[in-house]
Amino acid sequence: MWNRIFGKIVFVILLFFTSVWLIHYFIDFIPGTYADFKDPLESNEEIIQQKERFPIFYFSLIPNKEEQITFDQKNFFNPKWNGSQNAFHQTISSLVQGNFGKSLVDDAPVLQKIKSAIVWTLSIQIPHYLLLFFIAIYFGKYSTLYNHGVIKLTKEVLLALHSIPLFWLASILLLLFSTQLFYLPNSFMNIADQNPFLAWIQYPQYFILPLLSMILPSISYVSRLYGEGLIKAMQSSFWIRAMSTGNSNNYLLETEAKPHAMIAIYAWLIGTIPSLIVGSLIIENLFAIPGMGRLLFHSIAIRDWPVVKVMLMLISFVSLIGYLISDFAIKKLDPRLNHKNEGI
Repeated sequence: MWNRIFGKIVFVILLFFTSVWLIHYFIDFIPGTYADFKDPLESNEEIIQQKERFPIFYFSLIPNKEEQITFDQKNFFNPKWNGSQNAFHQTISSLVQGNFGKSLVDDAPVLQKIKSAIVWTLSIQIPHYLLLFFIAIYFGKYSTLYNHGVIKLTKEVLLALHSIPLFWLASILLLLFSTQLFYLPNSFMNIADQNPFLAWIQYPQYFILPLLSMILPSISYVSRLYGEGLIKAMQSSFWIRAMSTGNSNNYLLETEAKPHAMIAIYAWLIGTIPSLIVGSLIIENLFAIPGMGRLLFHSIAIRDWPVVKVMLMLISFVSLIGYLISDFAIKKLDPRLNHKNEGI
């Protein structure tokens, strides 16, 4: 068991280091910098030369342009050891020291910008997943037990909402409730400087449309996931034995079928851990929520690469942690997987 845990941790660490290298590698190929927005006539020759002098990894296989080597020359393949003077080593060293760099836009610490954005993202994502969880569990149970006309119609409506792209659905809700009826606000710009958790108490109306936009398309999938788990449990042999005890159907659902149906729901919940941090890029930009998704979008648009790199590394780290948690949690929740592994 401990060997498997150690192997998983080593695998995750290697994946994280690989993602850090890939982030630097691909971002360095993207043309343009923030200086282009400050002064379009400013030459980027110095920045380009700096990139060429500062390699990405510990070794290079292809020489720099300064050496003027062409494909026709025999020494085109020229391995070179760069030592610690490379972007990967400098980034890992900075992360270990707690130095995440500064933004090119306002010279603010990157960590400070991410902290302020992550609070807004959590203030939206935590209620989103909690509400979705309870609504989907309730509807999944009753749509499985009582599949009459109203339930069938509701399932069809929810399935239709699930098929609508998130951007379209959010735009329709904005057009209906904000532009036409003037019932709800259409932007967070008026409360962007507020504490997001206090804003829930003082201005709850701002959160209604974003939550509806994210919850409505997902109810169909999560409730179906739970309902299929209940059906599968009620078709198992242990359900027949449980029915012979003489207990009520509702009691047996809660004590026998629900634990088995919840395994898939727990797996889904654990899989949403990265979304708690990353947020919804579409929703946050559409409603002007100053969260992680909006920060990432604007940082890429303005070419604020220090912020983009740290955010992508954070997304990679949280995703890998979510993978570790889900792998161990599912095997803990479903002992059958452990028995299968032991059999192998």
